[in-house]
Amino acid sequence: MTSVRRVLVCLSIAAFAMTFGSLDAQDKKKDDKKKTPTVKEIMAKVPKDKGLVAKLSTAAKADKWEDAQKVGTELKTYGEALAKN
Repeated sequence: MTSVRRVLVCLSIAAFAMTFGSLDAQDKKKDDKKKTPTVKEIMAKVPKDKGLVAKLSTAAKADKWEDAQKVGTELKTYGEALAKN
């Protein structure tokens, strides 16, 4: 009888833990969707004429590597967001 009780307790604990794990994962997905810019927003920021690509090119040509690194980091963020969409 005690072994059956132990199994039931373990299964109950596992089910309880899985419930909270799935709730946490759902909250993270909601947060990711809030933070992820849309394709339209990305395409408004990134184009090579006036956007981040132009700023990165200008900073690199002027040897302003700190500025280029900041713009590159932002560009990377938008690239990752585009992949998520």
